[in-house]
Amino acid sequence: MIFCCVFPACWKNQTGKPVIFDDLDVKDPGDYTVRVLLFKNVDQCVLSSSAGFSVRNSEMELLAHFGEDAKSVTTSIQDGKINCGGPAFDGSVIIVPDKDSLLSINSRPYRGNFKISISADGQKLAVINALGIEKYLAGVIGAEMPSYWESQALKAQTIAARTYCLFIKNRFGVNRSWDVRKSQANQVYGGVTAETATIRRAVNLTGGQVMECTLENGKKTIFPAYYSSTCGGHTESSYNTFGDFYPTLNGVKCPHCKEVSQKKYLSWGPVKFDQQQTTEKLFSRYPKLSELEKIKSIEPSSSVSPSRSGRVTSVRLIGENGKDSYLRGEDLRLTIDPTGKRIKSTLCKISMEDGQYCFKEGKGFGHGVGMCQYGTQAMARKGADFQEILQFYYPGMSLKKLY
Repeated sequence: MIFCCVFPACWKNQTGKPVIFDDLDVKDPGDYTVRVLLFKNVDQCVLSSSAGFSVRNSEMELLAHFGEDAKSVTTSIQDGKINCGGPAFDGSVIIVPDKDSLLSINSRPYRGNFKISISADGQKLAVINALGIEKYLAGVIGAEMPSYWESQALKAQTIAARTYCLFIKNRFGVNRSWDVRKSQANQVYGGVTAETATIRRAVNLTGGQVMECTLENGKKTIFPAYYSSTCGGHTESSYNTFGDFYPTLNGVKCPHCKEVSQKKYLSWGPVKFDQQQTTEKLFSRYPKLSELEKIKSIEPSSSVSPSRSGRVTSVRLIGENGKDSYLRGEDLRLTIDPTGKRIKSTLCKISMEDGQYCFKEGKGFGHGVGMCQYGTQAMARKGADFQEILQFYYPGMSLKKLY
């Protein structure tokens, strides 16, 4: 089953038709729209556009217009309404640029439209950027992979990102007002500032291509094409890390990333975290764990089968009162270190040293599931094309051209 994403015409450009750009720009089909959550729970934002923009309601009826001289329009909440540079409007508004120009929010330019709405409590604003998927990808690839990397690596990254986006959109977007976040919670999206000619070329040359895998019942489907920076020698099973099972995400031995990855990703640690602060972070994120009273020990769980990659995929948390509980390794890592930059992966050892949790002998950077980005670059340098790269990291996958 292929997930198709067709949204109302109000999320297209003002004519309702796809815009075709020259070879240096991104060609978008116009039917596949992505809604990116840029901001949530903000007090205000500043809009601008070199050609001017209009403010419209959800039916695309004109509410207000700001011309070329409107360089900075502050939008905030006033008496439960959206105040856009003076006029205030009920409900959500859609900001549409004039002449298919770019819109900027807080000085960062984006393609497409903005939808601005008020939170349920009436106190904060949320901003969603709606644009065609190919334009969206042009703002993702350069934020996820250096634009000067090998062209075949950029193509592989583009197809993985397109597949992942459409999977998440159709798995979760149908139940909410947005499809993906702009952060690493999904995949990093930098807008126009992340684009380069090499990135746009990779997007155009792979236009519409996604990956499928065959399920145990014989049906084909797109899948969450995860990827991370450096696997450290072996990619991980998606089931072990995220709890979802796809035949193409079982993990593979990767000899490639060690050839090009930065040393700080190949080997890291030790890093230490205070026991009490660690307990507080875990209890705040997972209130049910408070029944442990205080966590005295964290150890790899023996209740799950060992990871072929060597990662700590599950941990046993032991409380001072003798009770215990279990947590996925990746959840532990990102709760203790939300940045993911100190505890770079779960491919490490955990111990208690002088009242601190110590993460040492670490390898790799990221969750390690799916495509290893540094491994991708190494394979491309050795002559592998994007199909060979994708087949290596997602064994059994097949390419499908949606449009």
